[in-house]
Amino acid sequence: DLTVVGPTLAADALRHGLVDEVHMVVCPILIGGGLRMFPDTRIPLRLLHEQGFDSGMVQLKYAVEN
Repeated sequence: DLTVVGPTLAADALRHGLVDEVHMVVCPILIGGGLRMFPDTRIPLRLLHEQGFDSGMVQLKYAVEN
């Protein structure tokens, strides 16, 4: 198992088909700009798990469908 942290490396790994699952936590805060986690190409994802928290954050787990 390998964990990739950071939008640039994550986008490259997704673009090259090296990712089996995507785990992310969505925080309900808008801060403006930043780097994209997903590449410009379409990546088919299937939701495996979701969990909401009282803070408004949501934990998501997706399978990458190749």
